[in-house]
Amino acid sequence: MGAAARDIRLTHAHGIEAQRKTEDVDFAVMVNDWSQFASLRANLIASGYFSPRPGAATHKLHHLKSDLPLDIVPFGGIERSDRTIAWPPNGDAVFSCFGIREAFAATQWIHLPECSPIRVPSIAALTILKIAAWEDRKQSQPGKDAPDLLLYLRSYMDCDNFDRAATEHSDLFDAGDYDHNEAGARLLARDMANLLDEPAISLLLRILTPEADERGALLLAHQSGLDLEQARRLIAVVCNELASRA
Repeated sequence: MGAAARDIRLTHAHGIEAQRKTEDVDFAVMVNDWSQFASLRANLIASGYFSPRPGAATHKLHHLKSDLPLDIVPFGGIERSDRTIAWPPNGDAVFSCFGIREAFAATQWIHLPECSPIRVPSIAALTILKIAAWEDRKQSQPGKDAPDLLLYLRSYMDCDNFDRAATEHSDLFDAGDYDHNEAGARLLARDMANLLDEPAISLLLRILTPEADERGALLLAHQSGLDLEQARRLIAVVCNELASRA
């Protein structure tokens, strides 16, 4: 998941470059309980390929061969009813797992050169995760998530989706003021909705709807690096599609 999955899906598959380069590699790992996560971490370190990162949280390791930081994001049996996890031992650090289960269900096996096959989420699933990440970090890390999120929205049609849109979603081309990027964002919203239940769609709408209001602060648009109205319109068409399926 994260920027590494973004690069696999966009850059390597479709030649679409992101503004922000990958600084670490994030893996989501389904576990039954915290003892299973502790065992996984211990075994990774014991393998000799990974080391703890001094002063960092327990889920942050260092991959010695590539010299890249590695973040292991656990989910599954450790999640609480509000889709968060509280890190041991005292539970003070809380992390949102919203979208990870859905992303796992939408993964595909990818064969990378000189690498074992790995599961990589679809672009629709990565977009859901990115919306949740932006909501979580929009104040503490402004500009970290918005560019990637708007990149997914404005480039989705160019990710080998045009023929599918033409045959399965021909209404996207009926508008008199047809816009290629906005049509792709609408298709992306439909694909996102297919991965989510109604409460999850409602949660995304609570996050995005204020960002589509031209009278609002447009924080997401401002942080995206795009023209404000272009970004706002892309967000708005996603909201309209999601609302029609809520």
